[in-house]
Amino acid sequence: FSVKFHEEAHNGPVTNITLRNEGAWHYDWSQISARFDHLNNQNNWICQGRGLNLTAPHGECQILFNKGRDMFVIYPGDKKCCRACGPAEGCTIPVPNWLAESKYIGNETINGTS
Repeated sequence: FSVKFHEEAHNGPVTNITLRNEGAWHYDWSQISARFDHLNNQNNWICQGRGLNLTAPHGECQILFNKGRDMFVIYPGDKKCCRACGPAEGCTIPVPNWLAESKYIGNETINGTS
């Protein structure tokens, strides 16, 4: 399946930073593959801090899982990529039932925002 997303992370009154990310997820468990696209001006934590010298650190970023279940971070604008982690580091493509045991516990209000 594929799904477009828009996410916002409000880091509270201390830092007063709002992070916004736009992109899409492409997921195919039958092929054990996935690609998560984060568009230009992304602030995704996986896309940041990979130790590469990028001309646009907030530029387009793709997170790719291969059949070996390793995760790679690709920066198309800089034509660079790196292996971020894999199963040995506890990092791999989400399995289809990863929320099967979860339980809804309700809404929580933090600093007036719910």
